[in-house]
Amino acid sequence: MISGQSISLFISCLLIFCFISVWLVQNTYAQVKESGVIGQIIGDNKTQLYVSDVKEFATSGSKSVEIYIIFKNLGRSQQEFYLNTLRLVDSESREYQPEYSLFLSSVYVPSEDTLSWKASFKILSNNLSKIYYEPYRSENRLTVDLTNKLTPPDGPPKSSWSLSSNKGTNMSSRQLEITINE
Repeated sequence: MISGQSISLFISCLLIFCFISVWLVQNTYAQVKESGVIGQIIGDNKTQLYVSDVKEFATSGSKSVEIYIIFKNLGRSQQEFYLNTLRLVDSESREYQPEYSLFLSSVYVPSEDTLSWKASFKILSNNLSKIYYEPYRSENRLTVDLTNKLTPPDGPPKSSWSLSSNKGTNMSSRQLEITINE
């Protein structure tokens, strides 16, 4: 037989569980900001994207564009960034892939760390419109409008990692000894 206190306790626990579930869902989705402008941090609960600067250079018959980007991994484990999913879009809706000096399909970034990248593009002589990035295993498309700037800009995403000097560190085993001098 179930007492009134047991039913009351069960209902209270159920209400608390429902409240926490709703709060978690609302806060997870509240973090998603899929579009922004130069100097604004956008992203979802796993990835941040920040465009700090755009430089255009006229060349014969085309235009060279350099876009300075910072990605931040907000996930709990390393994240693979597929750089080939980044696209530059011009004013006539043509899309361009970044040029690579080396073939680089993806980069692994540790949790809470950043990746700074200068993406270079060769485009037809048109006005820039936007750049977008589709994070791996995400339903979001992060889009930055390249025609506007946030004034004053957000501070760029920073790595949570603290790097320290290993100078003077000695490591050894029975067969090998290593000393880091510089």
